Amino acid sequence: MSVPLPTIEQLREISTRTGLSVTDSELTTYIELMRKSIDSYNVLDSLPDNLPSVKYPRTSGYRPSDEENSHNAWYYKTAIKGASEGKLKGKKIAIQKGGPHIGMLYDMLLTARLPKSDLEIIWMDELTGANSPAEKFRKDSTVSGCFVITPDMLSLVGDYQAVGDGTGCTVKSARLVVSTATLSRSIADVYACRNDYSDKSRGI
Repeated sequence: MSVPLPTIEQLREISTRTGLSVTDSELTTYIELMRKSIDSYNVLDSLPDNLPSVKYPRTSGYRPSDEENSHNAWYYKTAIKGASEGKLKGKKIAIQKGGPHIGMLYDMLLTARLPKSDLEIIWMDELTGANSPAEKFRKDSTVSGCFVITPDMLSLVGDYQAVGDGTGCTVKSARLVVSTATLSRSIADVYACRNDYSDKSRGI
């Protein structure tokens, strides 16, 4: 919808309503001063919108009630339901049970805004060795990824920038997705807890 220039009559009515004394000559000058700006708006109005197609159904939105918006934080609310299946839907990820990589996994999901419910997490008893995430990933082709320590990672992919080719101990097409070099604060060097909690929780 194009933006029209105001008429002298419209500006005169506004000036009268606001108590201003303005001549028709001055009003004409004001209109000419507005012309270039309004012409610019109309250039924008004439451009195609090129709106992307709507991929997901969404509601038209609503003004939240006082009860729902007690702190006046919302002006308008809507809901957009995402895809029924995400990139990780049904993928199996091997990780040590109670190990240091759990926080890293959750940090990655939070950063990518992906739900944990999409994953099938396979809990392994050991961090490295025969019953570790690395061995599960190596032997079970249905496992899509694993969280491992650096020596195991290098054995699975060959090098930091490499892609496994299936020779030696590498897994064909396996590659490093992210490491603590990127998520440097995701895994703490030291974990501390109260002695009484440690004594009562040794079986966890």
